[in-house]
Amino acid sequence: MTSPGKALHLSDSALESMAQVSDLDIEAARSVWASSVPARWKPLLDSQTVGEPKLSSPFVWDASSRRYIHLKSRRYVPFMDLRSQAIEPMIRAGKLAGRTIGSALQNGGTLADWQRAMLEHVKTTQIAAGLASAGGPDAMSKKDKEKLAAEILIFLLLLRKFSYEMEAKTFPLNGRLLLRSDLYSAAARDTFEETRRFGMGVYFGATEEMRVLGKGEHCESDGELEGCIELHDLFWQPIGTLPRLGETPCRSNCLCHFDYRYKDERGAWVIVDDSATVAAILKQFKVKEAINE
Repeated sequence: MTSPGKALHLSDSALESMAQVSDLDIEAARSVWASSVPARWKPLLDSQTVGEPKLSSPFVWDASSRRYIHLKSRRYVPFMDLRSQAIEPMIRAGKLAGRTIGSALQNGGTLADWQRAMLEHVKTTQIAAGLASAGGPDAMSKKDKEKLAAEILIFLLLLRKFSYEMEAKTFPLNGRLLLRSDLYSAAARDTFEETRRFGMGVYFGATEEMRVLGKGEHCESDGELEGCIELHDLFWQPIGTLPRLGETPCRSNCLCHFDYRYKDERGAWVIVDDSATVAAILKQFKVKEAINE
């Protein structure tokens, strides 16, 4: 097997520093988002927040409900619509980008150049997914950025391990390289869900979660990891205790999502609504003049 050269030997602290979310990283993520999602969703990362004096962005972030509002219709946007109509196209575009980077390595490029390109690709894709899940850049707090950096670090560490395998020639530079690269782009689905789960627990006050099966085939436990079917059958569990999307036998291909619930003032369980419901909260703000009828 031809050697692709030496990998970048980056320390844990170096990767932790690289995982931090800067303003330049956010602009790069905006570019990835704008170039890969359908036209309807392109303005999402420019969302204003409910409470600003004049709302004019097509989408508005309601921090109290952790949901977007489509301003013109004054209806809440289902998170699953956002995931299926924007995150999934971004993942498909990301896979193509990752395969282009991988093909360059297969055609004589160096492992170090591949690693640099993939580090940037993985980081910007995960940031875009996290921003979309948390209301956009203007809505993100320092705590949100720290959470997103922790998510990014997980994948940068995995990417380092992958690079070392290729350096040691234990992983072939054949079609498997492209397939494995796909997983890093698909991980945006997991980052999207984890960012939302963080917000639902920390800000919204949801206390329990349930894994909901996605469309298509579902994995079962393989002796090492619990499968999606078994996790779904656990029904409601304390928030943050169920395995994340990538921690099942189907790995980054998982299409599940989480539902959430909390107890109201009477102690009754309330499931968080994710339908396209009317955003009554906007009635208290004078926004009509800002709507482009």
